[in-house]
Amino acid sequence: MAASVTKIAYQTMQQGKSLLGIAHKQVSTQLMDLVAPKANAETIPIRAETLEALRTSMDYLLERDWLEAEQGLYPTSQLFDAPWLDWMLRYPLVWLDLPNIWNRRLRRDVRDLPNNVDISNFPDYYLQNFHHQTDGYLSDRSAELYDLQVELLFNGTADAMRRRILKPLKERLSRANLASGALRILDVASGTGRTLRQLRGAFSSAQLVGLDLSNAYLRQANRWLSQLPGELPQLVQGNAEALPFQNESMQALSCVFLLHELPAEAREFLQESVAHNACFDRRWFGCGQLPCLDMPWVCSMEDLAWPKALGLKARPSLRDLALAFSIPVWAAHRALTDCIYIAQVFERCDDLEALLLEALEPRQLYQAQVSYAQRQLAKDAGFRWNEPIKGAWTRRLSQRQLQTLELPFEAKPLAG
Repeated sequence: MAASVTKIAYQTMQQGKSLLGIAHKQVSTQLMDLVAPKANAETIPIRAETLEALRTSMDYLLERDWLEAEQGLYPTSQLFDAPWLDWMLRYPLVWLDLPNIWNRRLRRDVRDLPNNVDISNFPDYYLQNFHHQTDGYLSDRSAELYDLQVELLFNGTADAMRRRILKPLKERLSRANLASGALRILDVASGTGRTLRQLRGAFSSAQLVGLDLSNAYLRQANRWLSQLPGELPQLVQGNAEALPFQNESMQALSCVFLLHELPAEAREFLQESVAHNACFDRRWFGCGQLPCLDMPWVCSMEDLAWPKALGLKARPSLRDLALAFSIPVWAAHRALTDCIYIAQVFERCDDLEALLLEALEPRQLYQAQVSYAQRQLAKDAGFRWNEPIKGAWTRRLSQRQLQTLELPFEAKPLAG
């Protein structure tokens, strides 16, 4: 009974936060149209199918957040943890800051920063007003408003999104058999410390370290985190591109809300690109407005070895992949909805890290040694006719895939 009441309270709170976020954006947009109409950018209406997919994703996020708390991955009290009084007092400041944002948008000024900032301490891409934010990430005023602004932006789901790192961290670290008190976790781009608060709830005895470029945000993080019982996380000013720590000094690393802020040259060492049909999608990058992505590509159709229990074909369509993970499909072959489907699949995939590591293993082109009568065997195993070699059934496979597929025919390795 108590759990049911707590769940209802959580759902009610989230609905209230969502309504506040939506209402805030609608009213502020209408006010901007009235006061500074030229500051509003031209937009394209979002398709109804895309909105429905986003709502479904948000509902799933909140349901998973509740279930993982109920399973003991983190305390249910953490679901309600927020500086409510502070946010209530600062909410009027968010409104008072809007004219400054509109003026910057009118001027197309993205480098309106405090005069007392020593720009030599920061990379060039960091010296800007991200999302038109006053002072960028470089003032105490910005740090004081940031968490509330993010909650409004994400309709009250920011902390639920942050907590998605906790389950894979706990599962992976539980297999490491670390001695008590030996666990050190580094949170990269820790900002005001909201992710560190989530980590503290899940790892009460771990030594936590937060790294961020902004001293102002680290000061705000220190204020928030000093309210928690136990050891205060160590906060370090530094750049994620050159971590100021010795190798193997940390047992885990987390990073939330950073990568979308980085330019392409800073992202290269941090990630790989994922697409469902990477062979088709990658050709468009480096052309027109799309940046050149000099990083490994992973194809969710070709490279990822999806569990056999899902009953998928060797080269599943994105529609079949989404449905296998119980994700409603509202539209297909739309760039945004395809990205949403892949993100939702990854969110529900328990062994994502292992799948991605396997997908990055070296591959070699193999030719299926089948007769014309046996061609269906090659097709069912994901081999393709005439691509890339005319008159042959071929597929790129890693050694691991070759061993686990148990092909009912011989596969001959080819050059290239």
